Amino acid sequence: MNNKVVSIVAQSLAGVVLAGALVYYNFIDKVPAEEKAKVGTVCVDFTVQRIVDDGTSFSASDETYTLSENQGKVRIINMWATWCAACVAELPEFDEFAKDYPEVDVLALTDASCGSLSGVINWLGNRGWTAYDPTGEWLGRTYKIGFGESTELLKELGSTGTLPVTVIVDQEGTIVYKKKSTVTYEDLKAVVEPLLANE
Repeated sequence: MNNKVVSIVAQSLAGVVLAGALVYYNFIDKVPAEEKAKVGTVCVDFTVQRIVDDGTSFSASDETYTLSENQGKVRIINMWATWCAACVAELPEFDEFAKDYPEVDVLALTDASCGSLSGVINWLGNRGWTAYDPTGEWLGRTYKIGFGESTELLKELGSTGTLPVTVIVDQEGTIVYKKKSTVTYEDLKAVVEPLLANE
């Protein structure tokens, strides 16, 4: 091979590498966070503050919830907000499911895009849900309530500003279900039971 051919091959390879780098840094690496939370991908890990109740009032707990610390379990993450009527209306479905399937983690998750932790606790304490669910009762709910300090958390988990969004993560941490609207008990059961049967 003469020097001219070697030079052309080297320049061509350099061009391909440069083009690949440009594509990666300008397109692939710029994928919005919410687009990364797709069915079949590993769910982003997160840690959130727990909100608990003692049967009479709500408060911030010393406990946190970390997704990866619950590896080996099926995990349901329902993203909600205090201003979202549809979110409030569907949460009893999650409560019923959590009671019937105690081996499954059910997390009702909101983040700082909904307001402050104290604001969410005040909303709960003032029975804010009654504006959308007049006969409902949130004290003593079985699912966990989590609050993330980052305003980006719900986006990273697949919410693009529309709520509610529900994500189901299998025992290995892979997203197996994602829905950007309300879900029912039967929806959850149809996805979760086959996962539990494989244990």
